[in-house]
Amino acid sequence: MVSHYLDGTVREVLPDAAVSHGIRIVETPNPRHWSKRQCAFSEWYGRNAGVGGLLPANIPIDEMAVEFGYIHKLVLGRDGSDFQYRIYGSRVAEAANLDMQGRWVSDHMPPHREVFLEHYLGMIVHPRLYVGQVHLAGDGLKTPRWRRADAPFGTDKDGVTGIIVMAVPESRD
Repeated sequence: MVSHYLDGTVREVLPDAAVSHGIRIVETPNPRHWSKRQCAFSEWYGRNAGVGGLLPANIPIDEMAVEFGYIHKLVLGRDGSDFQYRIYGSRVAEAANLDMQGRWVSDHMPPHREVFLEHYLGMIVHPRLYVGQVHLAGDGLKTPRWRRADAPFGTDKDGVTGIIVMAVPESRD
């Protein structure tokens, strides 16, 4: 008997993060190769981002033309060395069979932990819209590719204080 948690994950099935042996985040700089959701995210970012590439810290994510289930809101913490998932998209949790709501990026298993941390911490140094894909390597993966778009938010005074992430399994895009 399969049992579902309230978040849509299944206990008896390992998440892709547990069976994959590699992960790459690859940028897709050419908008002609973006999905409709990535384009919509980019348009929302363009309407709201300031001159320095930051979205306002109080950005209204309800104006996005992307389903909330594919959105994460990460907030910088632990003295600037980690991000907490304040919002972890329910559709992402279901597709990945992994719910990170309230958890930290450093709670991911290796090599995912290192790759995601490096990527997100890099957005502090160079705040900008990032559009690309995540590629997982391994046998028996449920969702080996994800289309994503990331946008930093914060203030001129404090710099980047978090990141809004859209992650959509390629099979559903």
